[in-house]
Amino acid sequence: MPRYTISLDGDRLEDFGDYYAIKCKNFRDPVGPPLGGNRPQNIKVGFTKRMVKRVMGERNTFMLGALFGIIPVEMPRITSAHLGVKRPLRYEQDGNADGNVYVVVMHPTNDVYASIEGESISLIELDPPSREVFVALLSKNAKPEQYPEVDFWLEHCNWVDSDPDAPQFPVNYMQRYEKACIWTG
Repeated sequence: MPRYTISLDGDRLEDFGDYYAIKCKNFRDPVGPPLGGNRPQNIKVGFTKRMVKRVMGERNTFMLGALFGIIPVEMPRITSAHLGVKRPLRYEQDGNADGNVYVVVMHPTNDVYASIEGESISLIELDPPSREVFVALLSKNAKPEQYPEVDFWLEHCNWVDSDPDAPQFPVNYMQRYEKACIWTG
């Protein structure tokens, strides 16, 4: 498999060897203390290089663009957080991920996709889809002693339709999440 290189902005995306981490706002769970432990102002969201390798192997130009063009820029500017999705969801050992996943909402000024030519990857900015918001599904770091720099792991991200009555949120957000709008900011 060819080796790809992407130029990364060190101010936004930190490289920790096996994974990357991005600083973002520390949204709060209304029934508990601030998420992120000792960092009340910010938390860090990580994604593994294994995920990047898989996405590159699939030549998934959307996901590569999201991982390196949207997430590092927009994650610090999340506008709302929701807890739990009302559909079955499983991540690795978490058979109840549907109730434990955090969904954060962003409003990127650009969509980004990756162009792969040989061993070179270029990020290309496009206009964002109209009447859509960008969401990321995050799971709590279950191994903080092994990954102390990460509070949450990025599991998935995508553009989704915005709600016609509240365009800052995903469509049907009050019915779609177990706890809608646990944080806005």
